[in-house]
Amino acid sequence: MDFGPTPGAYPIVAKYLDPSTPEDDKKAIEKKVLLALQECAAQRVITSSKWREDVHAYSEVALEIGLQDAVPALLDLRVRVPPGEIEHAILASLAVLQEPKKLWDFWWKEWMREVPRTFLWPLLAIGLRLSDPPRSLEILQELIENAPGTSHWLGPVLWGFFTSEDLDPEEVTDSLVDLDNVYRLKARASLESVGASSEEIEEWIPLQETSH
Repeated sequence: MDFGPTPGAYPIVAKYLDPSTPEDDKKAIEKKVLLALQECAAQRVITSSKWREDVHAYSEVALEIGLQDAVPALLDLRVRVPPGEIEHAILASLAVLQEPKKLWDFWWKEWMREVPRTFLWPLLAIGLRLSDPPRSLEILQELIENAPGTSHWLGPVLWGFFTSEDLDPEEVTDSLVDLDNVYRLKARASLESVGASSEEIEEWIPLQETSH
């Protein structure tokens, strides 16, 4: 394959995104990537390193070129891949390429299957939010409470909720009304780590008054 060695460094993506690339060439790239993913999904033997490399690479390319037609093949692949980097690549692509509300049941099943394992929670939270933003708020408290204390992903995920164009920050705050202060402190520190201002943090996740 004419892919580079790291995500984001695929020559085929650079060619696709180049404004000077003719539309016919872009269509050919889309067809090539879609066909490759469909062929990967159809293969019976999925243990070879080449198969894993192809699935990983083509999933990332589909994401980077915005290939929404790849969603059915990616869904087929999701049920077949072993845990690890490949499932991350597939879920990341599905999260961004999905149509609103179409994959909510898929994401919810993934979320329930992962509890209490938090390895995929950042991607699943993003997938749920992009699928149905208001409905996704029902997992936010659980996400904060169960995120590892050293988690580097909680801040970016919370930032995505509070700054989403499809959510009012007040809605997000209201969804956390029952969150204890110990978890509020964790969430506030996570937001601070991604650049949220003290004013934003105080407005988004205020500390609860404690009775003496």
